[in-house]
Amino acid sequence: MNAAVGVQPGRSKPLWRRRLADKVFVMVCVAAAAASVLILLLLLGSIVRQGWTYLTWDFLNNFPSRTAASAGIKAALWGSVWLCAVCMMLAVPIGVATAILLEEYAPKSRVARRLHSFIQLNIRNLAGVPSIVYGIIGLTVFVRCFGVLGNPNQYDQLVRVHTTGGLVAEGTLIEDQPASVILDVTSVQGAEQAAGMPWPSGLEINLALAQGDASSLARAAPGDEITIGLLRDYNLPLELSFALVPTPDSNATPLLTVKGTLKEVRAGRLLLDRPVGGRIEIPSTDLLTREALAVRAHEFRLASGEVIRADSIAASGDDEITLSRGRASARAIRRDQIVEYRPIGPLAVGREDSFFYLRIPLGGSVLAGALTLMLVILPVVIISSQEALRAVPRSLREGAFAAGATRWQVVSRMVLPSAIPGIMTGVILAMSRAIGEAAPLLVVGGFLFITFTPVNVMSDFAAMPLQIYQWASRPQPEFYSVAASGIIVLLTVLLAFNAAAILIRQKFQKHTR
Repeated sequence: MNAAVGVQPGRSKPLWRRRLADKVFVMVCVAAAAASVLILLLLLGSIVRQGWTYLTWDFLNNFPSRTAASAGIKAALWGSVWLCAVCMMLAVPIGVATAILLEEYAPKSRVARRLHSFIQLNIRNLAGVPSIVYGIIGLTVFVRCFGVLGNPNQYDQLVRVHTTGGLVAEGTLIEDQPASVILDVTSVQGAEQAAGMPWPSGLEINLALAQGDASSLARAAPGDEITIGLLRDYNLPLELSFALVPTPDSNATPLLTVKGTLKEVRAGRLLLDRPVGGRIEIPSTDLLTREALAVRAHEFRLASGEVIRADSIAASGDDEITLSRGRASARAIRRDQIVEYRPIGPLAVGREDSFFYLRIPLGGSVLAGALTLMLVILPVVIISSQEALRAVPRSLREGAFAAGATRWQVVSRMVLPSAIPGIMTGVILAMSRAIGEAAPLLVVGGFLFITFTPVNVMSDFAAMPLQIYQWASRPQPEFYSVAASGIIVLLTVLLAFNAAAILIRQKFQKHTR
């Protein structure tokens, strides 16, 4: 009788031990939660303490700079706002519509049910795919559009001009000045009239790797050797010695030999003091008409039957044209070998400086970045929306059907309004992931250094995660504080998006009650 005190029938452990185990488990959970909150507060406190100094209005209103005192996050801030806004407008309707289709319009036949289960399984698997994979998919599908219309990051403007002297020149537009137009000519009719026209006094050489303080290079005479030091984002010295020659396949003596340390990879041009062959400057007073065409790729069919596609073309001589595909490959062909020429241009609607502007391929634009982020968060939105739809009581559907409502009326007026609070919770989680993504945007073509804000969805962009990474990778200690300020701004934007979603959720929760 006494041995059974404190022990319930069917239990092997005394009651006091089970209560002690419950208390210990609760204490462990509380300690783990407190440790997590403490670590988070320490990290936030360290970031706020380090970045508060640079968190000023000038920091929000300035563009990036090589000096920490004048560096700002304006370009990256607006780039992230554009990306997240476009991503949300695309991902939420598509994700919710997909969830409604899979959950409310589930098929009945055996084959369709198997397909339905296969799609459900793959959506859940896609939620765990690394974001860098989506970046590669976005680069292929959205940025390049499978290369059908050529390289979207490089294009020529073909121009045909007619002059008062009877000259008809076709070529690539190099510079459009108020007083003149400079063409890299591919063909000239009436060349005898062109002999007296002024040709440019400098040779422009495209540097695919370096740009910096080019004043010493511009002052150098042909044959001079100078040493330069440029800035590099990756903070690792890279010694380089290269020669600038008239054309990639030329065997001429180098015009200028440059030796130095490359520290920043950017595109640029240098101007050397030498007359240029194949490039012509036409005064505006001599122009009668001018036609222009933006070209992404050039396709030539030769007399031998060979078809050559090039990203850019340049006149390398009186009888030759240099075709370039990418940065490394270049080939010179004679004009008399060309049987047919076809320019391949982008599909564009609107003007580039207009808000309503769209082109295909998308290139490294805001729209391409937003579509890539949409792929990243779409599985999360679909899964969370399905769970929210399942949480709606079955009695609501049955009551609506009993009253004579159609399936769409039940979904649109009963199920969806009741599920919106849960859907918005999933949207909050998804957008929290999207706003902090850096890897897919870096693959798609986001800039680490940019000095303008987007004007439409086709504009180039920077993003706050990329900008913060660029500042944090610099060797100067001041940039660590600038990066901390950028983190504070990023968290603020994240909380703003989440707050908007929470307000929408609360509104629909009151409506459903």
